[in-house]
Amino acid sequence: LDACDYGNEIRFANHGDDRNSSPVQVHDGTTWLNCYFASKPIAKDEEILVTYGERYWKTRTKIPL
Repeated sequence: LDACDYGNEIRFANHGDDRNSSPVQVHDGTTWLNCYFASKPIAKDEEILVTYGERYWKTRTKIPL
């Protein structure tokens, strides 16, 4: 699956402990939208980093080695 061809714009955001964006919920008059706003400058070709949150990591299946 190539992220360039499938999914929405947030598919380009990755988890990072030193995140450079923050989530904000915005109401457009009819729907609540989950948006991410840069919390510091993001250079060209730099990844957009968000936190996936504790719940995300707790639900991941551990694969035995």
